[in-house]
Amino acid sequence: MVPEPGSVDARDCLHVTDALSDEALMAARASLNPADG
Repeated sequence: MVPEPGSVDARDCLHVTDALSDEALMAARASLNPADG
């Protein structure tokens, strides 16, 4: 089920990093779940 527009604050999903390391990329990809939308 897809959340209603505006029901998710994108700032809560954002992580800032100084550089894109392999570890940061792997962590970001691991948190993605296409089934959740």
